[in-house]
Amino acid sequence: MYKIVKIWVFSVIFPVVVMALNDKELAISIDLSGKQRMLTQKMTKESFLIRSNIDKKENIEKLIKSSQLFDKTLKGLMLGDRSLNLVAIKNEAIQNQLKKVQELWVPFYQEIQSVQSGKASDSSYDMLEKNNITLLQEMNQAVGLYAAENKGDSKLTLANDINLAGKQRMLTQKMAKALLFISNDFKKEMYTEDFKTSRKLFTTTLEGLFKGSKALNLTGTQLPKITTQLKVVETLWKEHQSLLDNALKNKGIKEAISGLDTILVEMNKGVILYTQSINRQKQQLQLASIIGDFMNKSGIM
Repeated sequence: MYKIVKIWVFSVIFPVVVMALNDKELAISIDLSGKQRMLTQKMTKESFLIRSNIDKKENIEKLIKSSQLFDKTLKGLMLGDRSLNLVAIKNEAIQNQLKKVQELWVPFYQEIQSVQSGKASDSSYDMLEKNNITLLQEMNQAVGLYAAENKGDSKLTLANDINLAGKQRMLTQKMAKALLFISNDFKKEMYTEDFKTSRKLFTTTLEGLFKGSKALNLTGTQLPKITTQLKVVETLWKEHQSLLDNALKNKGIKEAISGLDTILVEMNKGVILYTQSINRQKQQLQLASIIGDFMNKSGIM
């Protein structure tokens, strides 16, 4: 009897671990590929803060870390990276899309390094301003492909929620970049509209992450840890609206950008909770299913 129980326990636990690992890998890939979108905007913002001589030394250090992380993560998505818990995906469409990102990243990174070393010219900043959105868009295509990589029994119902929660991180930096350009009268009309669009999307997405949204294909969640963290973000976001309004009038730009960075940090905590919760949920569902099948076959009530 002991041997039978031992074999049954092993057969129950082993497949759960294996299947959950696949889901965990996918969740991490969605999270970190999504984080790359944010980094495109963060690096651009930091570069132009350096050019504007705003906290120059601090922003050079931030830019070095941001660019090194983007480079390391991109390589990890393509080839795998144990330190980031990334496993290279075999999906040809995703690998081809990542190669497109890499082609854009190489010259972009060269200009970023010029900024870091103090050797950037006007053409360097011009290149960053013109190409950061293209890099963002191509990275976003890759994230979408990862999020769609949910098929059959291993489908993650919250995959798109991870995707859009991650996109919120990017929006904080996109808004910060826009405010910086607006304050310098650089393509002011265009970046004002861009800021307003990002601001509205952040609000709509945050609401959808709580309640679900058909328009955004968001499932919504009532998981306590996630909703608690989303409420932290929501509180900060509401409190920050007056600062954003002032920033549009060219008042308190530095404070507005700093506040958006704080919201980024708290939003990132939420994304991490999504990836952790999905793995736990999947394990629970699989274990319940396996035990249910076993009990039915054994005639156990």
